[in-house]
Amino acid sequence: TVTKTTSTPNHHILKPQTPTTPAPKIINPLILNLILPKSPKALKDARGYVVADYQEFLEKDWMNELTAKYKVDVNKDVLNSIIKK
Repeated sequence: TVTKTTSTPNHHILKPQTPTTPAPKIINPLILNLILPKSPKALKDARGYVVADYQEFLEKDWMNELTAKYKVDVNKDVLNSIIKK
């Protein structure tokens, strides 16, 4: 809240007023025992899942293309030298 004080007749200065007691914090527990039957989700609800699945599909497809196109050759000596034992 803001209080208006007048220090001079023509000028009004607004100063914030501190509350005397803070508002009590009340927690209201709510228990619901409602089970909905299975049904298709709307796109807005499932969008994240759809995007994640499609991204995973694209990555697997890309990896399959790369492994078909390029030969993977692992130098075991170098690999063993960088692995901490």
